[in-house]
Amino acid sequence: MKITTNRFFDRTGLKEAPFETGLATGFVDQCPLQKPTDCLARPELANSLGIGNIVFKIENDRLGLTSFKALGGAYAIIRTLVERFETETGRKFSRTDFQGSEFRNLSARTVFTAATDGNHGLSVAAGARVVGAKAVIFVHERVPDYRVQRLKERGADVRVVAGVFDDAVAEASRQAKAKGWILVADTSDDPADALPGLVLEGYTVLADEMVTQSNETPTHIFLQAGVGGLAAACIARWQSLTPLPSIIIVEPEEAPALFASAQTGELTSVPENDAGEMEMLECYRPSALAWDVILPVTKAFQTVSSREAKEAVTELAIHNIATTPSGAAGFAGLREAAFDPKARRRCGLNADSVVWIVISEGPAET
Repeated sequence: MKITTNRFFDRTGLKEAPFETGLATGFVDQCPLQKPTDCLARPELANSLGIGNIVFKIENDRLGLTSFKALGGAYAIIRTLVERFETETGRKFSRTDFQGSEFRNLSARTVFTAATDGNHGLSVAAGARVVGAKAVIFVHERVPDYRVQRLKERGADVRVVAGVFDDAVAEASRQAKAKGWILVADTSDDPADALPGLVLEGYTVLADEMVTQSNETPTHIFLQAGVGGLAAACIARWQSLTPLPSIIIVEPEEAPALFASAQTGELTSVPENDAGEMEMLECYRPSALAWDVILPVTKAFQTVSSREAKEAVTELAIHNIATTPSGAAGFAGLREAAFDPKARRRCGLNADSVVWIVISEGPAET
């Protein structure tokens, strides 16, 4: 484990996120598959870490998929098509239009594309299938076969790219520009990009739910990050909590892009590394859209090892919470910080601390 205090942290630095934080919940609630995911307190586990309580948001059954990312891609697709429908027809979209011929014809001639380690692509594929559009999904060669198969089962045209996640991102962008496809990215170097903003907007649904479901306001939030989309969406919603919780961003030590960026104060890429256990978080450059939200209000940045993440999965299972090393990374960060006196002081953890954790995906399917 490594931890660094954010020297750019400024409690007066809160700013409005470059995406909506109050619109997505009402929109997603219209979906018949939508229901709030579980929010569970585990005080006995908190006691073992020397803190007051831990509240977990469990994203293992979201819109029929097994990850919070179900909220992002599908929401962005539907919002995009609805806006195009209203532009083409000159009238306000209604729920009955979902099954109408005009909307279906628009969807049928639209191709969406994305790069993924698995979960974001599933959301894009599922969203495209629901509305009758086509999805072309790019994966890198390290993505396991079972994840590729899940994409195909949801109707996606899956294309494998040599290299790592960033290579898949580049190829999806290139093909979208060349063929006129709509790129549904969950990362961007341009904070003004509309589609990544819609993806992050979708993620705020889980943050809204947790505010409603939890009986305790957090003193601390440990959030795992890849490119930073989930963290940014949650921070955008939760920065209105009073008092502002201490936010700690947790990454794999194999891909500490946000950690490195925090040390320099600007977007920083890190070298590609051998794959570890937290495959869904192994990204080597943060999203600029996410970074602008994360930097001002994050107290500390932390890395955890594959071993530490696997140990976190094992401990969570004892408490009836099933997930992967990626899904458990935030808890792994809390666990390591709680037992390290120096990190504990840096994070401000004590016997009264209430910590929120997002379990971002369910257990792996093989």
